[in-house]
Amino acid sequence: MNFEIEEYVAKQKKTLINLPRKFDLCWAMDLVTKKPVMFEVLNVDLQYGSERSLSLPTVQPGMFVKISVDWVSSDYMNESFWIEVTNVNVDGNAKVHFFGTCANDTERVSYGSAIGPFYLRNIIKVGD
Repeated sequence: MNFEIEEYVAKQKKTLINLPRKFDLCWAMDLVTKKPVMFEVLNVDLQYGSERSLSLPTVQPGMFVKISVDWVSSDYMNESFWIEVTNVNVDGNAKVHFFGTCANDTERVSYGSAIGPFYLRNIIKVGD
């Protein structure tokens, strides 16, 4: 399931550079519509002016994490939701990024939809 979103992101041929910005780009492959959805994920560290993400526990597949998103559309409200982490990847620059599946229905993405990439700086909370 995550292969679809990883393949889609790879096809974008965009370099996701680790620059300080309020939001990071992310994609979902909606399970119901079978269409990609691009959105922005809040950079929690930048929002609160700290490296808060460094205090989070180690995130591994099977864990649940909460993110906050801006759907980049006036038709949808921004929201926070849970993701079950399915893949933890490290790129050639030793940057860790995550892929997962949506753990609840949202304004734009259905339960079970593949989501990624997101980063430690995007995680608001790690589930119990």
